[in-house]
Amino acid sequence: EGVAKDLVEAVKWIRKAANQGNPPAQRLLGDAYYKGEGVAKDLVEAVKWIRKAAEQGQAQSQGELAYAYYHGEGVAKDQVEAYAWINLAAVTDEVAKKKRTEIEKTMSAQQVAAGQKRSTELSALIEANKSNN
Repeated sequence: EGVAKDLVEAVKWIRKAANQGNPPAQRLLGDAYYKGEGVAKDLVEAVKWIRKAAEQGQAQSQGELAYAYYHGEGVAKDQVEAYAWINLAAVTDEVAKKKRTEIEKTMSAQQVAAGQKRSTELSALIEANKSNN
């Protein structure tokens, strides 16, 4: 607002905030790479930035990372890892709760248990990251 739309310039400023550890900016930068808006489309780079925000506890990023693992976009397809991330997002996000139920229906009981275990590990990592910042 108030200026001409310039996605390249927007990404420049988003990147500055993302490099300073700002989770919303990291997610926005990841989304820019995912969509190819203001930067060349790069799913691997998108996942890199979304993961940074997810590892700081941002539920929306955790859901996006789950999506990437579930569909194998920018990372190897991995239902257990997808479940682990969506399980974390579901703590505070109603949409993620519904997605978690959908993912569970496609998994064996052993995979769900492995996903829950991984979710606990990720939760500990996130808490450790919060303590260090």
